[in-house]
Amino acid sequence: MQSKLFYKGKNELLALRDIKKDEEITFDYSTTMDENEKQRNGKKLWFCECNCMAENCRKIISQFRDLPLEVKDYYLKNKLTPDFILRNFQKTL
Repeated sequence: MQSKLFYKGKNELLALRDIKKDEEITFDYSTTMDENEKQRNGKKLWFCECNCMAENCRKIISQFRDLPLEVKDYYLKNKLTPDFILRNFQKTL
């Protein structure tokens, strides 16, 4: 089973459970990005293909706004994002 780390607050990295020695750790980079086309002057936003091979991998790392609704809701309800993401998306809860 893989551990997941999350950013919380301004810059606190949080593990949801104890991590065993030599255990692989995963992190959802999409929880740290919140840009839109307007901020980028209409340029295509950054994204990348993920090759982690985790069973539940979405295969694409992109913006927080592009995450599936149930994933965004989970992160927001449990405050597993940086503060700026919580502020920008708390009205969607």
